[in-house]
Amino acid sequence: MSEPIDGVSPVSETRESQNTSSLYRSLELEDVKQTNLNREINQTYQSTMESLAESTGDSSIAHSNTVPNF
Repeated sequence: MSEPIDGVSPVSETRESQNTSSLYRSLELEDVKQTNLNREINQTYQSTMESLAESTGDSSIAHSNTVPNF
């Protein structure tokens, strides 16, 4: 086993680096999931607004691009 350098063994540094990399990968995956979810919400909202505009005859509704924050 390697001798600790300044009280930190190379093995624990490697493990910490792997844990950090794993955390970054997890965060990146969550960011992708959130982006995809936001895209899906926006598409559903826009489709709903278009259907509402069509059923009410109010075309201005279909151009409401702001998705409310809940």
